[in-house]
Amino acid sequence: MNLPKPELGTSDKETINNLFDTVLKLRKELEYVLAHLDEKNMPMINGIVGDIKSNHTAIEQTDTQISLLATDLTGAKAQLIIQAGAITSLVTDVSGAKTSIIQNATQISAVASDLAGAKTSITQSATQIASVASDLAGAKTQIIQSATQISLLVTDVAGAKTSITQQAGSIGVLATDINNAKAQLLVQADQISLMTTNINGNAAQISIQAGQISSKVSANGILSAINQSAEVISIDAERINLSGVTVMTGLSIVNGILRVGQTGESTSEIRLTQGQSIQGSSDGAMIINTNNYKPLYIGAQFVEVNGSRLATWSDVSSMIGDYVTAGAGQSLKLQIYNGSLEVYKDGSYFGTIGFS
Repeated sequence: MNLPKPELGTSDKETINNLFDTVLKLRKELEYVLAHLDEKNMPMINGIVGDIKSNHTAIEQTDTQISLLATDLTGAKAQLIIQAGAITSLVTDVSGAKTSIIQNATQISAVASDLAGAKTSITQSATQIASVASDLAGAKTQIIQSATQISLLVTDVAGAKTSITQQAGSIGVLATDINNAKAQLLVQADQISLMTTNINGNAAQISIQAGQISSKVSANGILSAINQSAEVISIDAERINLSGVTVMTGLSIVNGILRVGQTGESTSEIRLTQGQSIQGSSDGAMIINTNNYKPLYIGAQFVEVNGSRLATWSDVSSMIGDYVTAGAGQSLKLQIYNGSLEVYKDGSYFGTIGFS
């Protein structure tokens, strides 16, 4: 004799109806056997008892819930609990693998796990869907989706983590390690930003916009920055090193250090230190100003010291020889000292021109 067995329906309601039908059929079979009990059907009864010992189904009903349970001899189990506000289903096998579904008015949660500790879960509500997968070591991946955002997270057992967050106007990417070093990329409709930091707090950042590019680097409290627009490039740093041939037009270094060829000015000036400068005037002359010595004016036809003019360049040449204009491989240095013009040739003192 084959006992009737419940069939899994396409819905919870159909499954419950099948369970009730099976119970009614089983009751009728038992009533028939008891009504016709004799020596001939005793082996059949023994078979029914054996089936009951190895397979078990139970239905419990209270004023708050209905519980249905089915088990077999191996320990596999299926359970359905129906309450006024929730439906819970649970299935386990002999190895300890388990799946469960919990449904209430606001969300549905499904969890699957195995004996090794691996687990996946999906939680769905009216506003978002979240899925998580993890293993026994602690590695985990997670996806959260809502109407306005999708987030993806991956972590490993050491604590390293990467995440991607996407919205309608931006995409963010973040990577961190166990030492809290971090790299972050943010892409927006009007801007791209990249930032990296390490365990010591040192950081580097680049920002790109339609009209501007900026970069910053900080370490041990020191900051350097470069800002570039269509009109200006600004560099701010404790030291700036330039290697190779450097060409600069209209050079200007602020705060009295260096200024050459400013547009709209009649003179160009190089300031060496405070009070010391070399100037080019509109008439083509060169003027040397010092803090401790009298100014030197070198024109096309004459030399002036503190307003006193020498006769001509020929007068100077007759006094100091042919070294007013240095030849190939020679150097010439002019220095004003105590009202006189001192001449140095190739680093050695050559002569002095006095002024009246």
